[in-house]
Amino acid sequence: MQKPFDTKTDLRGSNRIRRIVQSVSVAFAVDAVFILVEIAAGLNPVADFKLHPWIYSYIYFGTIIVFVVFGYLIGAREDMLRDMAMTDGLTGLFNSRHLWTRIHDEFALAKRHENPLSIVILDLDKFKSVNDNYGHPVGDSFLELMGRTIRSIIRRGETGARVGGEEFAVLLPQATAREAAVVAERILEAIEGERMRVDAGEVGITASAGVACTAGNEAHSAELSLIHISEPTRPTT
Repeated sequence: MQKPFDTKTDLRGSNRIRRIVQSVSVAFAVDAVFILVEIAAGLNPVADFKLHPWIYSYIYFGTIIVFVVFGYLIGAREDMLRDMAMTDGLTGLFNSRHLWTRIHDEFALAKRHENPLSIVILDLDKFKSVNDNYGHPVGDSFLELMGRTIRSIIRRGETGARVGGEEFAVLLPQATAREAAVVAERILEAIEGERMRVDAGEVGITASAGVACTAGNEAHSAELSLIHISEPTRPTT
């Protein structure tokens, strides 16, 4: 069984690790240059180290530690900026820009290998009424709920995204229309079983979904299908 895909967890740390490795390499290079300078000046680094081990340990290992810290901070900043560019801050899902990049890439792979490619479009029903009647914090709670639900159901290699105010999409490589409909139904059932507490009691929400599937070599059919499900309907069996 594949592990559910979590946008934040699975993206986190890649730049940090890369920058730390780079920083350690630079630190070693700096230490090596320092030793070469001593040798060029006619000094004996080994003898100096024996005479002043604490000072040389501070210089060598301190350099590495400082570079590692700076590398970590730079990588963390890069990770944060990348996450902001690729993900939706409220739901934790990818944003529409990243989704379309993934659609382009996965469609090319599906076409090359003649595999199916499916997409599920989901929409929270009467979401404007929820905001109008109960306030935007309740509406935001339902959006967060949808994000958590999608992340808990999809697997690695599948892409969940928020593509509009209350509209979401799930890209499912190598999934048939029937398999995509099963994923859609699981998401809908999970959402419909949830309730939010408000002043007047509890309120629930429902969602609708549409499924499009194409073989990798049917480009025109795929585009027509995506346009057709811009107004989603509940999948039926």
